Amino acid sequence: MDNRTKKPGIGVVVGRFQVPDLHAGHRDLIDRANAHQKLLIAVGVAPGLLTQRDPLDFPTRQQMLLAAYPNATVIALADEPTDAGWTRTLDGLVRLHYPLGEVVLYGGRDSFVDTYQGTFTTRLIDETPAASGTREREQVRDRALGDRAFRQGVIYAANNRWPQTNLTVDVALVRRTQDAATGTDVQDGWEVLLGWKRGRPEHWRFPGGFVDPADDGTEAAARRELREETGLGVEGALRFLGNYRVRDWREAPDVLFFTNFYLGQYNFGAPHPADDLDALAWHNLRDLPRLAFADDHARLAQVLIKHLEDEFTGENQ
Repeated sequence: MDNRTKKPGIGVVVGRFQVPDLHAGHRDLIDRANAHQKLLIAVGVAPGLLTQRDPLDFPTRQQMLLAAYPNATVIALADEPTDAGWTRTLDGLVRLHYPLGEVVLYGGRDSFVDTYQGTFTTRLIDETPAASGTREREQVRDRALGDRAFRQGVIYAANNRWPQTNLTVDVALVRRTQDAATGTDVQDGWEVLLGWKRGRPEHWRFPGGFVDPADDGTEAAARRELREETGLGVEGALRFLGNYRVRDWREAPDVLFFTNFYLGQYNFGAPHPADDLDALAWHNLRDLPRLAFADDHARLAQVLIKHLEDEFTGENQ
């Protein structure tokens, strides 16, 4: 279409375009906006990098759009926590690039049109029913290609994301040491339940594991991991002992591990190792400094010892 026959003003398209290639719905939407003398495409940019919903960064999508619409101005539009803030940002960017002229915003199914609060004209376009960016991502997400470009893309993606922080939980389940002769509790004696994994029997660890997305908080995750690995539950609240950076054999320069450490009082039942633990044993608190611990569990043992020693002091005052 000759620029002299196009509609006046600026046609604006807002979208995420998280696809390996523009589908028919995208092209239909952009073609409507491209009927104007100026075409501006605002690409939604999430605050994080490389997620299942937002796997492509802005430069990658910008190149894809410019290859199909070289006359377009393609800009990044950062996500905002509120519709009002997002609207102000969008309107400001449009006028930054095109200070004058009528502006028409084009949106498709499940687009911004219903939440836009600005003064520009909006037009809702029915996209091609068969077009779905979510479906296209699902079709390619598990398929590895054998060419050099694919490998380059994987390396690029891995080096253009935020450092990965893994949140875990560990639980110190304790009970009073009992006098073997009388069966009564030793006044200042404590035992803690520790486990080990096959292949590293000399390396003890506290029961624990990763926080699951389905967990209702880290305390819930700690209860779940304790139950899965020992078969035991805890009545009453767990006591939070702190959050600590811990070393892990899976750690890398951009992969970090942090644990929330909890203390629980043993109630009843016989522990049975399960999940990724192969054995469990009760250890006297005084023996912990002489044990070989896995990773940074020795640090957690020191935290536990200090906490219980402080509790002894408080009880005896």
